[in-house]
Amino acid sequence: MENDRTIISFGGCSKENAKSPINLDCLGSFPKKQLSSKGQLFVMATGMNGHPESTSASKMAVNLINEVYYSDPSEDVVTSLRHAFEDANALLHELFNHNGQRRKLGISCTGLVIAADRVYIAQIGGNHAFRITRSRMQELVETKLRRHGVLSKRSRFKREFTRTDDALGINPQIRFDIKSDIPVKSGDCFLLCTDGLVNVDSTQIREVVLSKSPQQACKSLIRLANQVGCDENINVQAIRISSASGGPTAERWKAGNQIANVIRWVSAAFLVAILGTVLFYVFPDEQPKLQTPAKPQTTEAKEAHLLSQGNTFYQAGELDIALRQFQAILQANPLHFGAMNGLTQIARAYEDSADFYYRQNIYDKAVAFYQKAVQLEPDNMALKEKISETESKLKEAEVVDKPTPVKRRRPVTMKPPVASQSKLPDEPAFNESKPKAEALQDEWLFPHLTARDFELDEDRIIFLESANRKKALLKDEFVDVSFRVQAKVGGASSKGRFGLIIGYRTMAESPYEFFYLFSVSKQQEFLLQKYSNFKKEAIVKLPVLTETINEFGVIRLQVTCRDNGIALYANRIPLHEFEAPESIHGAVG
Repeated sequence: MENDRTIISFGGCSKENAKSPINLDCLGSFPKKQLSSKGQLFVMATGMNGHPESTSASKMAVNLINEVYYSDPSEDVVTSLRHAFEDANALLHELFNHNGQRRKLGISCTGLVIAADRVYIAQIGGNHAFRITRSRMQELVETKLRRHGVLSKRSRFKREFTRTDDALGINPQIRFDIKSDIPVKSGDCFLLCTDGLVNVDSTQIREVVLSKSPQQACKSLIRLANQVGCDENINVQAIRISSASGGPTAERWKAGNQIANVIRWVSAAFLVAILGTVLFYVFPDEQPKLQTPAKPQTTEAKEAHLLSQGNTFYQAGELDIALRQFQAILQANPLHFGAMNGLTQIARAYEDSADFYYRQNIYDKAVAFYQKAVQLEPDNMALKEKISETESKLKEAEVVDKPTPVKRRRPVTMKPPVASQSKLPDEPAFNESKPKAEALQDEWLFPHLTARDFELDEDRIIFLESANRKKALLKDEFVDVSFRVQAKVGGASSKGRFGLIIGYRTMAESPYEFFYLFSVSKQQEFLLQKYSNFKKEAIVKLPVLTETINEFGVIRLQVTCRDNGIALYANRIPLHEFEAPESIHGAVG
């Protein structure tokens, strides 16, 4: 990829070994088409402890870091990288610790950004990131696993790796390394790799990366690792900078090349003219023929193209589209190994989604995904047992719900605010009496929270100071509703932000969330954001004015929704009106 000043070429390979049939690694490069103002992002995520769920978690980490980094409102690379890693950790920690069941899962992750003529890198866990030049191979971030030379010995590496707690998803808060403003110049290469390359000599690595194209270098490194007896999964990304700062040295190099190219082209044209004249007189009856029709594509080439498309869609999470590519190959070649492996990977992804919904007690969606998986593996008895068990759970839930149906709250319709209105009337958010503490537990959901995170006191929910992100949602869903929360922020020690969630719902085919968040922070800033899947979009930022709040004491936030209109208030003073592209409906919290 290139712009006016930088040419970036890159490649990546993953390899599963026979002794380690589950590849827990995932890599990605973003954006796909062109450099953005925030540069080019490369991500490598590696599962820990050999758990099969780490595979889907690694892919989730790669996609999440990409979405958060490029959608973050900050133009600062370091800030956006930090937010991306923190958000990825928060989501993975929630998934790994659902309902208080702590699982020993974690994801090592490296993110590298090339922006202008600088490199930025964020890293947590045991992956490795190197800068390779003609004279040296330098590790950019020293991990706890490093011992002697460039890479540790495998035995030491593995013992240390199993002890470390440095990974995404293990703890609610993370500490990770960020290196910024690393200058680059033409010819510099960067290598991201997992522990699968631990036994390959560093001199060989440097020679391969500098002498081959990035994609060929990755393939060669994997072959070298296999030759020295590597029994680990291997994940490698190689990046090369062909030109960077565009300074005088680079300009002279370009000018010299241009002159040399002119000389070569003139010489080549002269030789072609002489050769053509000789051929014409030696073979006067054999006139050259111009043939333009393209050579028909072979069956093998078509299969390779479909396989590449299928793998690309699979990595992007478009499972149904990827499935069609693999099935198209198998229709013509039922024993195609790559397509058969693709079906197996998709079946595992469907099963992972079903397992997720099962843990969330969403049994109907779990059954649907289990059935998708068993269609690809009709002889898989374990899947059939899961379907039977989940269907039983679904029937039990229906029986339990039947005699005591949930009483739905009637939607409360509020009049839209008038443009000249300076304050809202001081009225309760709902036209009914406030619930008591014993009723709050029945009316509210507290996803991923424990007793250490919140308390119920009469008609109040009190969030306690802890590391977890805290979210409470009313079980009922509303349309055209006005909802207000009152919160008291403490003194100078107060951290984070609090606010209102509106239009909360989960995506139809995946466990990701969609909602709007209106919040206020200690930085004295109101913010309306839209969360969709992995993407976080800042819609409007507003300063906290003195007439809105006195010394950042008590704040009452209120949101009024009608159709696709959202009106924001603080302490009954109107702040902003926004027209969303869709109708606002769903849960509030």
